[in-house]
Amino acid sequence: MLALACLAAAAVLLTSWPPSGPVASADGRVAPVASPYGQGGDASWPNCGHPLDSTLVQKPAFAIVGVNNGTPGTRSACLARTLAWARTAVGGTDQPRVAYYVMVADPWAAPELRHDRPDWPSSNTVRGHRVAVPKAYGGTCSGSHRSAACAYVFGWASAARSAALPGVEVTTDTIFWLDVEEERDFSDDQRYNEALVEGTAAYFLAPRASGGLGARTGIYSNSYYWAVLIGTLRSGSPLAPLDEWYPIGRGTAADAAAAFESLAPFVPGARIRIVQTVQGRADVDYAPAG
Repeated sequence: MLALACLAAAAVLLTSWPPSGPVASADGRVAPVASPYGQGGDASWPNCGHPLDSTLVQKPAFAIVGVNNGTPGTRSACLARTLAWARTAVGGTDQPRVAYYVMVADPWAAPELRHDRPDWPSSNTVRGHRVAVPKAYGGTCSGSHRSAACAYVFGWASAARSAALPGVEVTTDTIFWLDVEEERDFSDDQRYNEALVEGTAAYFLAPRASGGLGARTGIYSNSYYWAVLIGTLRSGSPLAPLDEWYPIGRGTAADAAAAFESLAPFVPGARIRIVQTVQGRADVDYAPAG
């Protein structure tokens, strides 16, 4: 991820916790040890400048690939390599072996403008499909940079571009996580930000007959960022029941296990499904064994 889990130079070789293989007891007998959590990892554009085998969990139980190049709707420069790594996932958790994550941000924020000029909508139409924008966001996009309706349509359109990138394989069980972090990449208007996130999620969740992808989605964030960027969700928001991928920063597998027990989801009533730690310079993720 960007701020919550920076990836850079080579990382140490990572092992799972508790140990996944048999261990010897005091009397010399060998008994299997059942781990409550499987160890996975995630990869994205920050990995592109480093040998992947030195920055990633080897043979992860599950893998999550960031498909964007740091901004919404773009293509990671090493997407093919990170997807090849993801396909080495061995399974064993309640998460799919391969999932994806996409960036969500206000494209008019100064840090975003340094990278790309926004492909900003001027209407509700995306690829010939009219996006139904909730009345809470005004219903109609007319091209304004500060329009919540246009933010919703932008989220939908950037999600559609991300899902169509070469190598991204989609089934009804595919999960696209939404990366929501860093105040500098968002507006000061929480409802505008909510529209960005909700429009992105809506594309992934909407059935294909309605112009969407018909897949699954969840949110990567933490309580601090969510409170600053989104705050309390609007009544009836489809974001409310989405699963959460929660980063805790530097920590061990034991810290992740404790987090599952003690952390409250950043959206009341949601469920934390993955805990992310940073170990060395790698992102190491944990999910309940399946």
